[in-house]
Amino acid sequence: MANSNETTVTKKQYLDMEGLALYDEKSKIRMEKAINDAKYDDTELKNKITILNGDETVDGSVKKTVKTAKDELQSEIGTIADLTTTAKSDLVSAINEIKGSVGDSVKVGAITVDTSVTTEGMAKSYTIKQNNVSVATIDIPKDMVVSSGTVEENPEGQDEGTYLVLTLATENSDKIYINVGKLIDIYTAQASATQVQLAINPSTREISATIVAGSIGTVELADDAITTVKIADGNVTKAKLAVDVQDSLTKADSALQASDIVSGVENGTIAVNGTDVKVTGLGSAAYTNADAYEVAGAVNALKEGQVTVNQKNIEALQTKVEDLESVEYTPITEAQINSLFC
Repeated sequence: MANSNETTVTKKQYLDMEGLALYDEKSKIRMEKAINDAKYDDTELKNKITILNGDETVDGSVKKTVKTAKDELQSEIGTIADLTTTAKSDLVSAINEIKGSVGDSVKVGAITVDTSVTTEGMAKSYTIKQNNVSVATIDIPKDMVVSSGTVEENPEGQDEGTYLVLTLATENSDKIYINVGKLIDIYTAQASATQVQLAINPSTREISATIVAGSIGTVELADDAITTVKIADGNVTKAKLAVDVQDSLTKADSALQASDIVSGVENGTIAVNGTDVKVTGLGSAAYTNADAYEVAGAVNALKEGQVTVNQKNIEALQTKVEDLESVEYTPITEAQINSLFC
């Protein structure tokens, strides 16, 4: 029968210095082999470069590609030598030559309006021009064109009042009279109003309203118009309250107040209006300081607290020590290292 106290040993291996040197040597050999296997054959690349450097007749060469593109472009724009312009060296010069002969298309045919000259007898003349050549003239007659305006009081030949006088731009400077008073309705405030008196300030045109003193009675007030919010604090006397409310207030006035009850002279009593009254149920413990007694449960709290924690920590530490003692370390063998590179 096996001994119950016998410790089970776990075996682990480690890589010592000799093993590390062997592993390094094997790694170098493998790397050199990989480098040799990866050497690149650039023959195909050289052949492609030769093709790219070929002349215009070699398919895939740069020169042939450029020539093909040039031929296609020339087939689209035509032969420059066939231009009928004087400039034939390049397209830009030819286009500039054409633009210079045609001019700016925005300015060509531009229409302008000239107001510098007014036809005689007209208020204003507008001359329409194209390319600085007169095309048509629009004349604005003076009739019904107002040249000035004034405000006049009781002008001659008119009814009394304030008038807006407009002078027309005619040969005789005819005038038009507009009675301002007839343009608006005029209102005045009623004098000696019975309830609300209106007043109109003629200078500022402001209207104000004032309630006539003594004009508001119970008829004008709504049933719920007077609320507690409208009554100023302290304006209601006790006599205005209901009888039952008055009785309650009288009792409240004679009831004990907080200031009437204080601590008694002797322990276990309170003083009511200066007389000690014993409080039932208070024992001597009520008069003893709290620090005279041990805190309840203090010993049990220590036992269940820190003592228990310390005990558990010791047990955990013991387990870790046993785990360390159960491991046996041996170096990795050369055969094991060689097997990694097979």
